[in-house]
Amino acid sequence: MAPCITLLVDPKRPLLNLHVAKTLQKYYPCFADGENYQVLLMKRKYHGANCKFFGLDSDEWLMYDLDTVECIDPSFVVSFDVGKRIARNEWTTILKWVRKIFEGEDDYELNEAVRELIPLPVLLPEKVTAVNQIERKCTEQDKEYFFKYEVDDEYDRALFEVKKPFTDLPYTAVIRNFKERGFLPFFTALYVCTSWGVCSTDHQFLVRLWDHLNMKSKYGELDLEQRLKENIERCLPREDYVPEPEPEVYRKSIMEVKEFWAGKQKRLDDLDVDSGERKRFKE
Repeated sequence: MAPCITLLVDPKRPLLNLHVAKTLQKYYPCFADGENYQVLLMKRKYHGANCKFFGLDSDEWLMYDLDTVECIDPSFVVSFDVGKRIARNEWTTILKWVRKIFEGEDDYELNEAVRELIPLPVLLPEKVTAVNQIERKCTEQDKEYFFKYEVDDEYDRALFEVKKPFTDLPYTAVIRNFKERGFLPFFTALYVCTSWGVCSTDHQFLVRLWDHLNMKSKYGELDLEQRLKENIERCLPREDYVPEPEPEVYRKSIMEVKEFWAGKQKRLDDLDVDSGERKRFKE
């Protein structure tokens, strides 16, 4: 529904995605597009749209049309209804506002001018619920986050399931070597999904869950941007240590993940592979 701001979530730029989302969400609840970040798909979706794209080039925010997305990767797009005329000076006002907020400046007059062009939508109230080992049916109409986890002592792993409001599929993150690693890797694992982290409520949910699980007493306040940066560095190959594996996240429930693993194991059993192969493939 226009007018609106839509984040174009490129999975190759997780830190930039997070920075852009956190900055814009201070002023507007944004939509997120994690499927059309590639040029061909973007041109197909936004062809004929009444919009402008915004991206960084040489550390400067620029505003441009669809034909320039091949040269400068856009981070977000501002769209209006087709047929609504937006004057050049009004687009210029939006660009000035974008540059100001990403410089960390809060310009009241610019904020008000942009809100006249892009009114704030009326949002439903949000709730966050954190539970452990409690089954509950989640529907697309839910307006709250839902969390649960299970620990599998036999394989030393934990499965964390999150149901996000207005999404069809849950997220399940798998933390292996759980006795050693604990809850900490979960708080950055979900960001491998392009649909996670583009809403300010995703961040708020993790902050509340951080407090709920008493993580603050051991690690202090949750600084997601710094933790994401550190985790990315730990996953990079280096000579002085073995890199950590990439985060493991499924768009399935915990039950569905376990059924998926059981199916893989059954197929291996049916193949009658030798014990060495079984061990290598075993979850």
